[in-house]
Amino acid sequence: MTKNEFIDIIRKEAKLPEEDAKRVAHSVLLTLRSQLSPTEVNDIYETLPQDMDDLWTGGWLQRLMVRLQGLHKMNIEEFIEQVREAADIRTSQEAERLTGIVFNALKEAIPSTEVEHVQKDLPVELKDLWKAA
Repeated sequence: MTKNEFIDIIRKEAKLPEEDAKRVAHSVLLTLRSQLSPTEVNDIYETLPQDMDDLWTGGWLQRLMVRLQGLHKMNIEEFIEQVREAADIRTSQEAERLTGIVFNALKEAIPSTEVEHVQKDLPVELKDLWKAA
């Protein structure tokens, strides 16, 4: 899967313009990274197509923020609020819906073994959101 295919899945499912789909994907992926172990973050990075680097890693400031956020395991409300704010989404319900869409697209982009590893690595409250996607 390429970055364009990944974004296209999100764009079509969420009925968003391409730039909005990119912004949402980036916000969800960076927030997800903050909740995973460094080993899992690297494992996913290794399995993603190279052209998705910018969505997964972000710039140096975003990487620093993800590291700092990773010191605090979020509950589902905090996770969704972080995504909502980062992606400039109006409501928490919409942020949760879009998070599920991005999670589903990511599950298609990574091997099934990594899908299982992410599920095991997530805080308890986020596991259900990941499984439902």
